Amino acid sequence: MLPLSIYLSAEFSILDLKTLYRAFESYMFMPDGELEEALEDTLLQPHLEQSIELPELAQVDLWEPIDPNEANRNFNAYLSSNRSEDAPNVIYPQHLHPRFNALVYPRIEKDLLKRLMPLMPESEVSTVILGPIDEDRLAVELQLLSKLLQSDDYSEQIGICISSCSKRAIPTLGWLQKLAEAEEVRIPICLMRSENLEPQVRSAIVSALPDYPILRSAALIEAQYRYAVEFLDSANATALKPILIDPPEDLRLRAETRGWPCYSAPHWSKISSELDQLTLPLEIYSKERLRAPGFLLSQPGLGNAIADELESIKTDLRPVQAVINGTLQTGEELTDICACHDVNLVIGKRMIPTEEQVRRALSSVEEAHESWDLTPVKERSKRLLDFAKLVAEKHLELATLLAYETGKPIKHALDEVRDAIDLAYYYCSVAPDLLAHKELYSDAVSVHRLELHGRGVFLAIPSAETPVAELVGSGTAALVAGNALVVKPAENASLTSQRLFELMLQALVPKEVIAFLPGGLREIGKWLLEDYRINGVIYTGLGVKGSQISAQLANRPGAQLIPISVNSEGQSLVIIDRDQEIHKNLPRLLREAFSAASQYPLCSHVIYLEEEIAESYESAIINSLPLINVGFPLSLQTDLGPVSSIYRLNSLHNQIERMRAKGRILAEQDSLEEHQDGLFCSPTVVRLYTLDELQEVIPGPILYLIRFNRDEVDRVLSEINRTGYGLSLSVYTDNPVLQHKIEHKVRVGNLNFNHPEPRASAGALPIGGTGPSGTGPQIGGPNYLQHFICERTVVFHQTG
Repeated sequence: MLPLSIYLSAEFSILDLKTLYRAFESYMFMPDGELEEALEDTLLQPHLEQSIELPELAQVDLWEPIDPNEANRNFNAYLSSNRSEDAPNVIYPQHLHPRFNALVYPRIEKDLLKRLMPLMPESEVSTVILGPIDEDRLAVELQLLSKLLQSDDYSEQIGICISSCSKRAIPTLGWLQKLAEAEEVRIPICLMRSENLEPQVRSAIVSALPDYPILRSAALIEAQYRYAVEFLDSANATALKPILIDPPEDLRLRAETRGWPCYSAPHWSKISSELDQLTLPLEIYSKERLRAPGFLLSQPGLGNAIADELESIKTDLRPVQAVINGTLQTGEELTDICACHDVNLVIGKRMIPTEEQVRRALSSVEEAHESWDLTPVKERSKRLLDFAKLVAEKHLELATLLAYETGKPIKHALDEVRDAIDLAYYYCSVAPDLLAHKELYSDAVSVHRLELHGRGVFLAIPSAETPVAELVGSGTAALVAGNALVVKPAENASLTSQRLFELMLQALVPKEVIAFLPGGLREIGKWLLEDYRINGVIYTGLGVKGSQISAQLANRPGAQLIPISVNSEGQSLVIIDRDQEIHKNLPRLLREAFSAASQYPLCSHVIYLEEEIAESYESAIINSLPLINVGFPLSLQTDLGPVSSIYRLNSLHNQIERMRAKGRILAEQDSLEEHQDGLFCSPTVVRLYTLDELQEVIPGPILYLIRFNRDEVDRVLSEINRTGYGLSLSVYTDNPVLQHKIEHKVRVGNLNFNHPEPRASAGALPIGGTGPSGTGPQIGGPNYLQHFICERTVVFHQTG
């Protein structure tokens, strides 16, 4: 990593473009403390207010487009605007394409250049500046600038905004200097302070990034602004043409002597003092527990790292075998494991355990349960925390294997593994307090104590949609509570589940207390569910199958009633009021409806739109449908992969055809020939008139739209309650009366009002439904551990 001081030294002249670009990449998550040390001299300089009023730059009042039509309107707005020859004309590239981001940039570069070229300077005296952008897309904007410099007649009038809040501000300027030298031009640099800091901070927290990619301290931002001016005024920046935004008085006077233009732009100079008080993203729970780090999807080298992991997985795939008492079992009957993105591709073999192996596994874990239950809860927590840390070490490997086997897009697989680790961290941290023995009463002659013990042997039946989160999260909860665990993985998530089980053994979770039986329910379910040694079940999947499991368990004559934690499919509903701005809500709703989230057993997306706004929302949704990238799950560009089973695919196709026969299909993405061998379902938008029409919940990339009037809210809430599948409801309204009515009438497990990112989070936003959508406490919440324990009251009475 190059020190900042080198940018002001004579050594800068010998650095090349590649070296400076690597420095640009390395500064993204530079700790604030290190930058503060490097900027020490400029930090000490006082801020002098301007003594004159500077000409003000016009603010561009456009939204980032949500569909191609709006991108066209933005282009026409720029084209028809009055071009200034006295001040820079600012153009935001993100206004010209609805998918302007680093992951899809190679696909959209030509379209962007076609839109930008007509907006370039029309004379040698006008200047066009590419507007400020968030750090995740800064590299893309630099690539775009490089292309424009190579292709325009007035390349010396094309510049870029640089924010001093960016930790990469100085490395960016250094790279731009070398680019200008290579292209033999001078690049205008509009130096400003900040724009949209709050969304970038929130994104870093939600994504669990290692640090914030921007500075949040007003003093540090000001210090870097001054350091940038020092660089721009040095012999190392002769190919850059500075334009200063709201400079302090001493820098304005310097700019005046250098002939640099200065302007005022209040919208680029606001810095909230509250941002500086925030802890780092990975430390927000530091007093209670660890937090799993996330991935910045645009970070350099991530795609190559995924490809390397995939090659390693392909060369090291072993048959999925049963494990009893830490020993691999052999079996004569093997079945193929096929990839969901190509059913002709066999990616592994799975053994089918025999009845004798199933019985032996249950005997083994039952015998070991008592010893594990008597192990102090702190020791159990430590073992399982070691397991969670191993999963964190193998984050990329597990996500790659999950995407390869189940078809979940890699960016969502990375999120699932992170969620799983956080669940394990959470339960390991709260278990010692929640499961500790409690003294109820004591006096001179007696002590009354409440003890919490594991119930016995739990059977885990995770789904193919979220196998890592379920096995790591729910499995940790069951084990830390003192239970033994038998894992029966989903058939098309067997490879991933086997790898997790190996890590569990590697973490020294006692091999006697866990067993792995990779068979389907139709193959080994009868032997498991009729056995009296099963004391509890964790199941996620189809509601019909959950009911069958409950019936089989209840059919054991004389057996105790046991807890069964069922999380099955449910309605993920949204109500949007007429007062809501479309740009705030629709991008996220589209991501959820047509991404891996639509594949979860817990989700089937229905949006209620108030009549006054329905037309605009529906039009934007339909126009956005072609932008959804359906494809290979290991590509970072993929939004939507295949579904998880042929049963699910057939159900979705049947549902679409039923709706087509009724004339309800509003839009449907064309199927591609390259997807014919995979379990792909095209994103589809369907019109409903009432939720009662949706008799069956089939998770998948189908978005249902229902219109309603304000006086029909009671009917809407009755419809939702009538389904019984009360998973989640997100309501977007600023009307307090409507909020109050919905809060008190609707029956769902998760109710969110105007939440920008209602994403499940361990300890902060637990998830679970009501009725058929879920039984028992919510996953990720403090009461979930109660599902796995039984109580015993012990009285010690002293005689004599």
